Amino acid sequence: MGRPRRDVDLQAVAELRAMGRSWREIAQALHVPRRTLTRAWALEHNPDPVQAA
Repeated sequence: MGRPRRDVDLQAVAELRAMGRSWREIAQALHVPRRTLTRAWALEHNPDPVQAA
């Protein structure tokens, strides 16, 4: 249940981060909330936070 997840273009995020863009600037460029953007990035790069601890 709940809201469906938004699709975030993580390739575009990686490219924009490599160019030195901030999370806020990237969120504005991709038309997604900053928190949604950082959450999607974190899930992709650390899918199981229990194992990382």
